[in-house]
Amino acid sequence: AFVMGDKTVRLQPMDVLLYTTLPSVVVLVPWAFAIGEFSKLQTALDRNGFGKTLFLIFCGGVLAFTYTLFYVMFIKLTSSVYYGVTGGFRCTLAIIMSFYFFPQRITTTGIAGIVIAMTAFITNSYFTMRGKLAEKDKKVEEMKQPLLNNKNQV
Repeated sequence: AFVMGDKTVRLQPMDVLLYTTLPSVVVLVPWAFAIGEFSKLQTALDRNGFGKTLFLIFCGGVLAFTYTLFYVMFIKLTSSVYYGVTGGFRCTLAIIMSFYFFPQRITTTGIAGIVIAMTAFITNSYFTMRGKLAEKDKKVEEMKQPLLNNKNQV
C-alpha cells in the first residue's frame, strides 16, 4: 500500500470486515434517509416497541456479519473464482427461500424466470470455471517447457 511504503499487507477476514464497515455506513446511511427507511424504522418502533425492534435489527446485523465473514473466509481459502461460481447458486437459493418467508404467489412467469436465472447462473459458472482451469493448465504447460526450445543449442 502506498501509505505503508509499498509493503504488501495480508489482511485477515476480520480485518476486511472492520475496514469495510465504515465506508459502507457512510454510503448507505444517506441512501437509507433518501428512500425513507428511517420513517419505516419509526413506524416499526411505534408498532413493536423499542426492545423487539432492536432485537430484530441486532439479529439482522448478526446474520449479515456472519454471512460476510463466511464469504471473505471462503475467498481467502479458495479464490474469488469459486466465490463467483457459488454466487449463482446463492442467488438462486435466496430467490427460492423468499417464497417461503414472504407472502408471495408463484406464477408460471415467476417459475420460468427462476428457471432462466438458474440456467444462466449454472452456465456462467461452467464457462467461468472452464476458462480458469484452461488458464491454469496453460500456465502449468508453460512451466514444463524448457527455457530454450532449440535442441541443437549447447
